[in-house]
Amino acid sequence: MGIRYSQATLYNQSAAAAGTAVGCDWRNSSVQQRRVYVSALTAPDTVVIEGSMDGVNWAPMGAPLTATGGLLIEGPIAYLRVTKTGTAAIATVTGIV
Repeated sequence: MGIRYSQATLYNQSAAAAGTAVGCDWRNSSVQQRRVYVSALTAPDTVVIEGSMDGVNWAPMGAPLTATGGLLIEGPIAYLRVTKTGTAAIATVTGIV
């Protein structure tokens, strides 16, 4: 049985904070890829895409992002969230998770 991917908004606000966790289907496939896209981000703000298997303990999935662009995440991840630093403007992060 394959993974059921869905489009999700991971973050869409100007506050410096951790966003709401979004659950990912991770149990039924050997190849797991999530695509995350930062469509709005104003310097000097940054966003970090974080992953978790339990929704409590979080780890960065890559280096902090400082500009618009994409990130490919491979491997089993049960939850994703975005943590933003800075309050210069709204950051918008969406993904196929």
